[in-house]
Amino acid sequence: MRKEKKRFFINLISFSIIFISIFIIVNSLYISKLKSINYIKKREDNLTNYLKNNKNTIDYLFLGDSHAYYAINTDKIPGSFVEASLSEGPILTYFKLRELINKKIIIKNVLFELDPHTLSDAKNKSAIQNMWYFKKTVPLKEFSRIYKINPITVYIKTFFPIIGEREKLLVNLFSKVKNDHKKIQNLTKEQKIFDATQKIHYYFISSNPYSNVQMEYLKKIQKLLNENNINFITIQYPLTTEFVDKMKNTGTFNNKLYEKIINSSPKILNYQNIYFDNKDFFSDSDHLNKEGAIVFSEKLQKDLSEINSN
Repeated sequence: MRKEKKRFFINLISFSIIFISIFIIVNSLYISKLKSINYIKKREDNLTNYLKNNKNTIDYLFLGDSHAYYAINTDKIPGSFVEASLSEGPILTYFKLRELINKKIIIKNVLFELDPHTLSDAKNKSAIQNMWYFKKTVPLKEFSRIYKINPITVYIKTFFPIIGEREKLLVNLFSKVKNDHKKIQNLTKEQKIFDATQKIHYYFISSNPYSNVQMEYLKKIQKLLNENNINFITIQYPLTTEFVDKMKNTGTFNNKLYEKIINSSPKILNYQNIYFDNKDFFSDSDHLNKEGAIVFSEKLQKDLSEINSN
């Protein structure tokens, strides 16, 4: 009986060691794949190289989510750098900006994306789903406090993102990573309407369009910039007629509140309807494609030059 118990415990320990080892290896592979898909390392390398070649100075720092990421062609705007990530909201933006300022990087102008969905509660959902991505920027205690999540849960999800991702595991582990993350597909009008319907439901119907915590961090961004004498400009990025029409027909979208928020910005660059007649500039209902990004960035460069000359 004792031998059987001893053998049982030896087998249990052996199994546990093997299981934990496999778990750690697969989790490491998963994180490695996530990093390549979300281009974190690429972003860090780009920033390091940019600062090295530009005397630790950023003339135009573009902040925001995928709208900013896909719309800005930095080759067309000298001295510009895009510090934007997909589904990013003001909370993450604040901590990223604070990190750059604490590194003594000289920032002259911040161009902050303030689109209709920027303050949506959907940004909070995205952050919670991607805790591992934010761990280098947002302190875990802060993350726990902001999103009202148990610190232990935050720690586990941050360092072991594989937990709870069974459906995405095989896709993320074995999907091919594209070298170029810029959008290249061009949807038809019908596809853009469907795309707009899905996104508007996500940002304005199934979520609160105006999250108090996102609003709080927008104000913190403004305060941080004022304290460091950094010029603050807000940008409304180009959208398709399909997206804007669907958005206006959504009862949960408060246009007056949105305008009030926009008008509180010291400088506003509104390009929301600039390409309504240029359907070929968009890859979907709310993102510019490569051609659109080039034309838009050339236009933006001229406008920024005029602002600086005044």
